[in-house]
Amino acid sequence: MWHWPLLSFARIVESETPSRNIRIAAVVISIVLAWLTYQFIEKPIRFGKFGNVKTLVLASLMIVIGSVGYYTYKHDGLGFRFDKEIKEIRTLEQITNAYSHFNFGVGIRSSICHSVPLSVAISNNCFEKHEKNIYILGDSYAAAIYMGLNYIRNRDYKDYGIGQLTDGKGLPFFIDGLTADKKTLIEANNNRLEVIKLYQPNIIIITWMIFSNNATVNLKEHALSELALTIDKIKNASPNSKIIIIGPVPN
Repeated sequence: MWHWPLLSFARIVESETPSRNIRIAAVVISIVLAWLTYQFIEKPIRFGKFGNVKTLVLASLMIVIGSVGYYTYKHDGLGFRFDKEIKEIRTLEQITNAYSHFNFGVGIRSSICHSVPLSVAISNNCFEKHEKNIYILGDSYAAAIYMGLNYIRNRDYKDYGIGQLTDGKGLPFFIDGLTADKKTLIEANNNRLEVIKLYQPNIIIITWMIFSNNATVNLKEHALSELALTIDKIKNASPNSKIIIIGPVPN
C-alpha cells in the first residue's frame, strides 16, 4: 500500500497529476519500501516470538487508533488545533457591515485623497514627491491597495513616495460615465494625466473593478483597447514611468 501515500503526496506537491517520471519513481520507491516493511516489520511480527503479546499489543493499538478516529469524526476535527482560528472566525461571523467594521473609508483616505477634487488632493498632500514614487490609479479597488503599499513602504522602502489617483467608480478609461463624486470619467482621467505629467512617478499601478457600473467595456476586447489607450496617454505624459496592471480580485 506504499504506492498510495506516495502518489497522493506527489499530486499534492505538484498541484496536478504528477509527471510520468515522478509516477514511475513513486512506484519503484513503493516496491522498495514494501520489501523493507515485509522483511523488518511484517516477518518479525508474524513469525517471531511472543505471538500472544504482539497480538494483544496490536489489538490494543487498533482500539486506540479507532477511538481517536471516531472522536475526531464526531467532533468535526480536533478543536484544540484551531482554537485561536475558530474564535477569530466566530468574531468575523458577527460582522454585518465589513466596510464600517474595518474602517475601509479611513484606510483608502476617502474624502481626503479618494473621490475628491484635484485641488483638494493636492492640498492634502496626496501626491508625495520623493526620490522614487509609486502612484495608484483607478477606482476604490485601486484605493484599497494604498493600505498595504503604505505599510510596506514605511517598513522597507522609506525612500518611496506614494500618490493616490483614485475615485469611487473611477475606471481608468476615457469613456462615458460618472465617478462617485460626479466627475466624468474623462475629467477624472485627464486630472490624473495632469498629475502624472507634473510629478513623473517611477511606477504607476492601475486596477479597477471590472464589473463596475461604469464598466461598459467589460468585454475583454473592449477593455483591452481602452486600457491600451490609457497606457498610451500615460506614456505621452510620463515616458519613463513603469506601468503595472493588477487583475481583478476574486468576487
